[in-house]
Amino acid sequence: AVPRARWSGGLTSMGEYRARYDGALLRLDGEIARLLQRLAQLGRLEDTSVCVVGTHGLGFGEAGLWLDHGTLSEVDLAVPWILR
Repeated sequence: AVPRARWSGGLTSMGEYRARYDGALLRLDGEIARLLQRLAQLGRLEDTSVCVVGTHGLGFGEAGLWLDHGTLSEVDLAVPWILR
């Protein structure tokens, strides 16, 4: 984690980190859609439970720290959970 006051930009900008994170979420969303479509094609969607749980949240400045996880702030505790 990097406190906002000490963030010097480094080689990768915050916008690039956010874009990578958003891109990873977009890819995951596509994979989940593919899984659900395949289950539907096989006629097994209605009889299958699907659970996707994140391991932790990731802060982008919400708690005053960038690229942070593990400080038990709200951003860390709001872990994604998809249950179908």
